[in-house]
Amino acid sequence: MRTEFQDADLRANTLSKQVAQLTAQLGEGENAVKEETRQKLALQSKLRSLEDEREQLREAIEDLEDSKLNSDKTILTVQQQVNELTKKLDESNNAVAGMEKHKDKLAKELDQTRLQLEEQVAATSKADKSR
Repeated sequence: MRTEFQDADLRANTLSKQVAQLTAQLGEGENAVKEETRQKLALQSKLRSLEDEREQLREAIEDLEDSKLNSDKTILTVQQQVNELTKKLDESNNAVAGMEKHKDKLAKELDQTRLQLEEQVAATSKADKSR
């Protein structure tokens, strides 16, 4: 009987040790699960933050693209206006050059007419003095 008690006691001790080991492993497992859960939650939070940042960047890119399109349209409009004004300026410069040539021609004609007038006045004066 004693051996049965000793065997039972030995088995009880062995089972006790196994229970303690399993309890320790269970605690370690629970701690590992808690740590994994904490890391998972931290990663989910980080993911949400990165998704928000990505959305903000996407919106910023859209705004920049819209601004670029508007700027391109404005640049095109301004270039067209510059081209039109340059054409008008060239036309005005050509007209001014033509007017200056005409003015020079009229000035020469005026000088010739004055000279003829002076000659006629001198001739008339000479004719009056001869009479």
